[in-house]
Amino acid sequence: ADVQVIVPIGTLLGLDAESGELVGYGPIPATVAREIASRPTSTWRRMLTDQQGHLVELGERRYPSPGQKRHVQARNPCCMFPHCTRRAWRCDLDHTRPYAWGGKTLVENLGPLCRRHHRVRHHSRWQVTQPWPGVFRWTSPTGRRYEVRPHSYLDGESTTVDLGMSGGNDQSR
Repeated sequence: ADVQVIVPIGTLLGLDAESGELVGYGPIPATVAREIASRPTSTWRRMLTDQQGHLVELGERRYPSPGQKRHVQARNPCCMFPHCTRRAWRCDLDHTRPYAWGGKTLVENLGPLCRRHHRVRHHSRWQVTQPWPGVFRWTSPTGRRYEVRPHSYLDGESTTVDLGMSGGNDQSR
C-alpha cells in the first residue's frame, strides 16, 4: 500500500512539534509522523512548497520501486559488468547516470551491479553508458571497450562483446 504522510521539515529534524498529515485521514502527532518517516521501508519524496503551502516542485524517488527492480532483474539477470555472472537478485541496482548528477530512477537508467563491480564503477576510472535500455557500454581505464547486452529469452543468454581498444593495453578486470 502507498501511504502518504506530509511532514514539515522542522518536524522531521526534531526542531519543532508541528503535526504531520496522513493523506486521506487527517492530522497526526509529530512523534507519529517522525516514526513513520524513520521506518526502513519508508520512501521519501521531497515536496517544495511556497509560503502559502502550494506545491512548487515534487522530487523524484531515488530508490527503485519493487516493479522497477523486477523489470531490471528480468532484463539483465546478471551483473552488467563485462563477464560477471553474479545473479541480479544478489546485486545492487545502479543508476547509469548517477542520481546525484540528475540521473532519473527509471528502468532505462538502472542496471544490476554486484557489490564488487559497483565499487569498481564508482571508485576507479571505468566508465559506463546505457545507450539503450539494458545495453551497457563499458570503457576500462586502459581504453578497452565492452558491450554487455540484455538477456535474450530466445537463446537464454546475455552477451558481452569485446569492442576492442581505444588505446593502451588492458590488464584489469
